[in-house]
Amino acid sequence: MRYYSSTATPKVLTSVGGINSSVTSMTVDNTTGLPGSFPYTLVLDPDLVSEEIVSVTAAAGTTLTIVRGQDSTSATSHSAGAVVKHMITARDLQEPQTHIDSTAAHGATGAVVGTTNTQTLTNKTISGASNTLSNIAQASVVSLTTDLAGKAASVHSHAQADVTNLTTDLAAKAPLANPTFTGIPAAPTAAADTNTTQVATTAFVIGQASSTTPAALGTAAVGTSLKYARADHVHAVATTIAVHLSSSIATGTTASGVYYTIPYATELFDTTNIHNVSTNNDRVTPTVAGHYYVSLKANFFNASVADSCNIIISKNGTDIAASEVGQYLSTSTKTASLATDAIVYCNGTTDYINTKVKVGVVATTSMSNITLIVTYVGA
Repeated sequence: MRYYSSTATPKVLTSVGGINSSVTSMTVDNTTGLPGSFPYTLVLDPDLVSEEIVSVTAAAGTTLTIVRGQDSTSATSHSAGAVVKHMITARDLQEPQTHIDSTAAHGATGAVVGTTNTQTLTNKTISGASNTLSNIAQASVVSLTTDLAGKAASVHSHAQADVTNLTTDLAAKAPLANPTFTGIPAAPTAAADTNTTQVATTAFVIGQASSTTPAALGTAAVGTSLKYARADHVHAVATTIAVHLSSSIATGTTASGVYYTIPYATELFDTTNIHNVSTNNDRVTPTVAGHYYVSLKANFFNASVADSCNIIISKNGTDIAASEVGQYLSTSTKTASLATDAIVYCNGTTDYINTKVKVGVVATTSMSNITLIVTYVGA
């Protein structure tokens, strides 16, 4: 939209030195009679070769902001003193004609639908795809209220017998309580180790079969795994926990009448390394909790005098089993063979087993074939 005035008088370009073809503002001698709103049209150098039409988009006093080369003219230079007129140009006549030619309502016969007054439409088809009807009361639509009154409410109920075959079809379905299924019923497979009241499919059951190697026999335990053992599983044979040690004590090693802890420097076998011949070789320290059978034997010899002797089994230094006191015979060769045994419980960490010996005449008594056997018998 452009603005027009019938009272504008010709103006004179007063821009110092005129204007070139690229500037976007110019100064005129006055703006009397020009439109007060924008945009509007001015013609510079009308009827001359340098004629140029511009659109004025703003004004600050007599300085006008312009858009150059309008309505098929070209921006060009204009000298100071050039004539400037507010005029109608070709576009002012062409644009209305173009609008008339492209608008169906122009030249139409019959009534045209307006938007500012009340009209009655006749023989009109309103497309629901491109039109929206709103604020229309039911009473304003012919017969709508009557027709809706004969329809069912949006929320309503039916007796089963009113629905064709409903009672028969429901009777063929399984009940919610204690249903009996036929065929091959299916259900969602629960995640592994699920422990709820959810139905267990055959896939879930097979998935719960353990895939780990069975543990070796050991201390009995309830266990916490939700997996079950396969029918063909095989347990590893438990390693036998046993040690067989040997020792001897030379004449004069022990003190008279005092118990002496027996060291063992020789291992006949040690299946699980529960004895060390270098460190604390006077003890056996089981690494599995449970009960152990302990057997101790020793031979005593004194060629000169009759003597007394004794051997003892201890746990953590506390005596728990002892042999009877052996008494040498008054013969040319005086010997005695003593033995004792016990069942000892060890915690598998700190408990240990050791042995002791005591003789009466230290100077002339020696001990040989001292053997200690410790065997795991169970929890």
